[in-house]
Amino acid sequence: MKIIPLCFFNKKLTECPVGLFGVNCDGFCSPNCKTLGMCDKVNGQCEGGCQAGWTQRKCDAGMYVR
Repeated sequence: MKIIPLCFFNKKLTECPVGLFGVNCDGFCSPNCKTLGMCDKVNGQCEGGCQAGWTQRKCDAGMYVR
């Protein structure tokens, strides 16, 4: 069973809108996700991976190129 965080959006209890995650939908998906705004609604992990040059689950670590 997958847990989906809920938040109040326009005064209605609903699933987090696209681009947000976490309790009360107060986390923003990384702008470095391969598909902008697409991350896990619970933990913010980017769905589909990261854009080129980024790494880690939330695509928040840049890869160093020499």
